[in-house]
Amino acid sequence: ATYKPSNNPKMMNFSIALVTLLLPSAVSAQRQLRTERGKPSVDEKRPQPDKLTSVVERPQPDKFTSTIDFDVDVKPIKPPIGFLRPTQRPTRKIDIFRKPTQSPTPACESTCDTDEDCPPICEKQNPYAPGTCVYPGPTSSPTIAAITTDAPTTCLCASPGIVPDECELDILIDMMEMDVALNHNLFGQWTRAAFHDAGTFNQNSTPTEGGANGCLMNFPPMRLEPENNFLNDPLNHLEAIKNNWHSHPDTCIDVSSADMLQFAMFFVVVRQSNLIEPLNLGTPNVIAKRNLLKTGFAWGRPDETQCDTMWVDNLPGFSPPNDGNIAGPNGRCAAAGGEIKTKMMDRNGFTAEEATVLIGAHTIGLVRNTFGSGSFAGPWVSDGADNATPDGPVFNNKYHDFLINTIVANDASQFAAPSPGIVPFTMQFGDWFRDVPNDLDHLDTDIALAFPSENLGMHPDFSVHSAAFAGNNAFFLSKFMAAMDKMGKLGVSDALQPANAPCSCSSRRRLQEDNGFGKSFISLNDALALARDLGNATSWALMQNL
Repeated sequence: ATYKPSNNPKMMNFSIALVTLLLPSAVSAQRQLRTERGKPSVDEKRPQPDKLTSVVERPQPDKFTSTIDFDVDVKPIKPPIGFLRPTQRPTRKIDIFRKPTQSPTPACESTCDTDEDCPPICEKQNPYAPGTCVYPGPTSSPTIAAITTDAPTTCLCASPGIVPDECELDILIDMMEMDVALNHNLFGQWTRAAFHDAGTFNQNSTPTEGGANGCLMNFPPMRLEPENNFLNDPLNHLEAIKNNWHSHPDTCIDVSSADMLQFAMFFVVVRQSNLIEPLNLGTPNVIAKRNLLKTGFAWGRPDETQCDTMWVDNLPGFSPPNDGNIAGPNGRCAAAGGEIKTKMMDRNGFTAEEATVLIGAHTIGLVRNTFGSGSFAGPWVSDGADNATPDGPVFNNKYHDFLINTIVANDASQFAAPSPGIVPFTMQFGDWFRDVPNDLDHLDTDIALAFPSENLGMHPDFSVHSAAFAGNNAFFLSKFMAAMDKMGKLGVSDALQPANAPCSCSSRRRLQEDNGFGKSFISLNDALALARDLGNATSWALMQNL
């Protein structure tokens, strides 16, 4: 026996109505099944009134011993206000690392459910039915195709470029902005990484060796060198951003790791200098900075395929040989100055002014892993701490200002004497000094920039340049940008070029969406995929450092 409910239409089974509303195909399938079993379908029995449902009335026994037939006439029903009908999505695997074409063609049109399914735009005439991927803009009469379980056709990125266009750079800028907004330590670390890649250049070797060639990202043994053993996490983050940028459906690029490293430093300096604001705002300052990021950097560096860990010897060392005294022609300050001259001037090819201004990058970030972790890992200046402002450290001339105006001594001899001594530092070690109350650390190579040379045969007077930078922030920034540009081209013989422009941003499917991080050129799904990969990057770095 089966339960027989009342045949009052008002008391109809609600589940049948809900199935009719949400899944009309289920009713069609029921009809087909009834027909196949030899029982007339609902529509074959008799015309139905113009109602959603009706019930055939029959005499009802006293006991629940008979069945009831529901005759359903399915008609399009407009959902009530506030009720959205779930969309039946195609079942498929989504490869976020696929490379759609930069300019899809009509031949690549395919069935879609949302913009996420298309390289360009998903055009939908009926919001409750599948749409069609179209390019470059909406069609007047999109084809509404049936839902299938087949993956949509994807146009491959046939000829990825080594130089991005400005629209592709907008995507990269937003990906980097998302990362640094949550990880302020990356500002100083990406800056170090760019120099540690390019600073391996030796113009005196035959052939020349090292340079801005991507070895620090691409050749794992490079990270095991003492100079680089704190860079796993920032490098992994940069790799994750690069991979997500390359796989983004609106890009068709194959940018080198060498370019990524140098652009990361350029990004940091532009974002953290002058007025600091997140780069997803629409202020005039942000618009100007984004334009500079898109037009002020040259692309096209090739990645080195034959990297050598010996090239790290071209970076300035922390502990050059000396007689153990702070002052004197063979003391710690003189030896540190000699290290700068030998590595940055003689091998890298910088002038004394360029070397002095580039070391000014110590104005942001912390001295990590060099002196241990915890309380000893402090910044060079207070403005350079990771969280000095809500938007990260400040890139300015405070580093040189500290060397000239905060250190009390005027030369290395005074610095070594009992008075005034090493003030403001309160502790000294074999190759560095620490200001405990203010949590500041400086290397011997930093102190060498503060005082006149005590051995001109070993190094020139860097302090004259430090004084010039300390007195004028605009002068410091202009000189730093020029020296940074030169550094980013060390060892590069290929012709470099700025981003391709103009680009047709209006043809891109996602522009200025609100993804939870402000207005952005990356969607929420892009942000979630990137966040996942960045989390994996940090986890992998922790494992690498074990």
